[in-house]
Amino acid sequence: MKTKSFYTLVFLIFAVSLIAQETSLKISVNNIRNSKGTVKWAVYKDAAHFNSNSGFADAGSVSAKKGTVTINTKNIPDGSYAISVYHDENNNSDVDF
Repeated sequence: MKTKSFYTLVFLIFAVSLIAQETSLKISVNNIRNSKGTVKWAVYKDAAHFNSNSGFADAGSVSAKKGTVTINTKNIPDGSYAISVYHDENNNSDVDF
């Protein structure tokens, strides 16, 4: 009986770990025209919050570098997300044109 309980417990722990999986994303941003400012990014959980200041699973900025910048997110729960990225050359946190 103890063996059966042990295997049941192991199965439950395994099942919970499968449900609660998290993922890290590696995002490559290409064709950055210069090394001024920062590249800002956000990974949004749902369409209602896309490009807002809330509702993201992870967000941040990295120093700009001419060519390609690589962004590594923190662990986020598995799911579908939208990603927003922009090059803020003058570091004013606005999308200037």
